[in-house]
Amino acid sequence: MSILAESVGDIGIVRLNDEKSLNAISVRYDRALMKYCNECGAAVARRWIDQDERERYVCLSCGTVHYENPRVIVSCIVSVGDKILMCRRAEEPGRGQWAPPAGFLECGETLQQGAARETCEETGVTIDPDRLDLSGVINIPGIDQILVTFRIDLETLPVLRPGGECLEVTFLSEHEVPERDFAWRRLLGPASARFFNELRSRDFSINLITVGPSAGVGFSERYYKIQRRR
Repeated sequence: MSILAESVGDIGIVRLNDEKSLNAISVRYDRALMKYCNECGAAVARRWIDQDERERYVCLSCGTVHYENPRVIVSCIVSVGDKILMCRRAEEPGRGQWAPPAGFLECGETLQQGAARETCEETGVTIDPDRLDLSGVINIPGIDQILVTFRIDLETLPVLRPGGECLEVTFLSEHEVPERDFAWRRLLGPASARFFNELRSRDFSINLITVGPSAGVGFSERYYKIQRRR
C-alpha cells in the first residue's frame, strides 16, 4: 500500500507532525537513490548536464547518463452514500492510520486498471476500471511522485476482505475518523472537506493539487467543476 497521507513515504503515512513530515521523507528518499550504473555496475555520481540544465546521475566509468522520472501512484475513492472505503494500515510507516486504497502503478496498466487492482488487493472490492471517474491529480515534487485519484459510487455495500497490508477496511463518513488518524486531512488543505461536500451534493469537481514540504507551505489547489449531462 502506498498512499498520500499526513506525510508521504513510499509513498505512505508516517507518524510525524505535518511540518516535519515531507522534509524527513525527502532525506530518507535522497539517501536511497542510485549508487551503481545499471549498464556496467560501476559507481555513479551527480554531474551537471549542460544540455538538460540540471544534475543527473552519470557513470564514472562508462559515462552513461541515467534519467530519473517521477513515479505514479493511483488511488480510488469508493463511496456508498456519504461514506468512503478506507483502509487502516497494518505496517509502518503509519500503522493504524486511515486512507483510501492506493499504490504504485504497474507497467502495462492504465491508470484506471491500477486503481482498480490496488482497491481489490487491499480491500477485496472488485470494481470495473471503465466505470472510474477522475477525481484529482496531486503533484508531490519533494519526493518525485504523482498521485492520480479516481472515484466510483456503489449502490450497495460490498463484501470487504482486508489485504495483508491492512488491519481493517470499512466505509467511513467524514466525521467517523479522528482528524489525527485521517491521513489526508492536513496536508491536502480544504480538498478532503470539499470532496465530502461534493459527495453529499453529487456535484463533483476534478482537483489539481500541489503538496509542498509541510502543511500550509507550497500548497496550491485548483478545481474544475464537472458539467452534468443533460
